[in-house]
Amino acid sequence: MRTFFILLITILSIQQVSAQYGRNSRYGRQQSQIPSTPPPQPDPVTAEEIVAERLPDYQAEFNLDNFEIEVLRNYLTDHIKEVQALQTDRTLKPQDAREAYDRLQTKLKENLGAIMTLDEVNKLIAMDFSPRAKRKRKKSKND
Repeated sequence: MRTFFILLITILSIQQVSAQYGRNSRYGRQQSQIPSTPPPQPDPVTAEEIVAERLPDYQAEFNLDNFEIEVLRNYLTDHIKEVQALQTDRTLKPQDAREAYDRLQTKLKENLGAIMTLDEVNKLIAMDFSPRAKRKRKKSKND
């Protein structure tokens, strides 16, 4: 009789465990029969959008006239497109990509040298566009 109760409890506990974790499951989790879809990817930001977002800060910082703004817009748009193409090129080795990026930076500095001083070019390239830096510039502009 005692053996019967032990056997009954063992069988019932095995059923509970298999019902709780599922059979043929990996790591105790039941596999879903519904295929999951990946989350939607945001649209990549275009070079024109990046430049349009940053141009007012550049204009306020460097007191540029309309001609200089348009020249800057063209140079920056071309530069950002080239950098984005470089980032998406998976065939380049990291060292080659870094060298190509350095050449692009040098080309940008040379182009901007036509409308700005060397100090202004270095300051433009070093500008931070994180949300914190934007708030700080906006606050200092209002003061």
